[in-house]
Amino acid sequence: MVQALEIAQTCPSCLATPALTPQCCARCCRVTCQACCPQKPLPPAPFIICASCRLQPVLDRAHQLDAREQSVRKRVLSGLHSAYQVVLGHVKRESTRSNYARGIAALRKFGLELQLVVLPASRDVVIAFAMYELIWQKLDSSTITNHLSAISDYHDYIRQLFQRAHPHESIRFGNPVHNDEVRDLQDTLSSNYKKKSSARQALTIAQGRDMFARGFGQDIRGRHHRISVWLPLLGMLRQRAATMLVVVYRLVPSADGGPPDVVFLPASDIRVAHSEDGGRHIVVNVDVDKNVNALNRRQAYIPDEVSALGLRPVSELLAYLRDARPPSGGYLLASPKSINNKTFRSGRFTGISAAFKRAFRKVYPLDPLVDLIGSHSGRKSLAQWLWNDGHCRRIIADAGGWFLKRDAVDLYFKTAPH
Repeated sequence: MVQALEIAQTCPSCLATPALTPQCCARCCRVTCQACCPQKPLPPAPFIICASCRLQPVLDRAHQLDAREQSVRKRVLSGLHSAYQVVLGHVKRESTRSNYARGIAALRKFGLELQLVVLPASRDVVIAFAMYELIWQKLDSSTITNHLSAISDYHDYIRQLFQRAHPHESIRFGNPVHNDEVRDLQDTLSSNYKKKSSARQALTIAQGRDMFARGFGQDIRGRHHRISVWLPLLGMLRQRAATMLVVVYRLVPSADGGPPDVVFLPASDIRVAHSEDGGRHIVVNVDVDKNVNALNRRQAYIPDEVSALGLRPVSELLAYLRDARPPSGGYLLASPKSINNKTFRSGRFTGISAAFKRAFRKVYPLDPLVDLIGSHSGRKSLAQWLWNDGHCRRIIADAGGWFLKRDAVDLYFKTAPH
């Protein structure tokens, strides 16, 4: 198998030389280039079971048909196999795959620097790699642990793949991370070599109130930055979730001749809803976020008024849509490009952290906390305030989209908007 990868055969699909990380079939040893690899995204290790090898056992047991029917049947099965590869690519979250890829890349770099064969890894290579990252790279123990998890996942994937490729053979492929020495090393690193946390810090309610009172301008750009800060804070949204929100609306003339009414259309990720008691609140549909999938979507609710912070979110949102008029069907937090022409940039807004820091520094210019403020400070602040107010962990985790291990009875509970 290693020889097949080293030879760098010509890809049988596109007739091009495979890239630096070709994919090799664990059953027939045929090498395929990255572009032609059916599994998207690419697997953690450069090994797959090609479509021909997966389909051949099925075709061997199939009924005999004429040539045309056999061709149709093979195309259908190939299409189903391709769909399976797409589904297989979502077994792990994109962020997890990216973290694991960085871990394997770090191990390969370690091997290149010392001219070592590091994959497949041995227990001693893993220990040397961990100490290299601790002493020379001066990485945090959590980063080293993540890299070791990537190495473990790499070897587990190869073991499971080769067991499926050769089910009648006894294949032993050990995991170098799963042994007492490496486990003891991980425990020691976590206990004694953890660096001081540089995570984003939460604000106090008084700091938040002062920041919203004096930290933002009154022009369109200042109001945009203000919404970009209070939306993740009050909705307990991660930055990516907030910047991915699409607003779909239209302005209709008001019946009393006043400012136009904002009508949100069904496709909008954010809208203003009316409560049974006649009040209003903002509903945010969170479709793109950590711990969110087709079976576990969540909604965030923002009240009409937050007196402790001096905010009226519903009124501010509606006024911003009337005055700034961001494009319907685009990102709500799209950055204003020309205020006079009411034009906006088409990409996602990436300046939430900068807007947060700028507003805080304007009110507290000498406070060192500004260096520990970022895009996640808002959601951390509200979580801390709810905890201080006596709310339980389950409600806070549900509102903020944190993963919390649950029992079967928790499936019957849903956090109410109020």
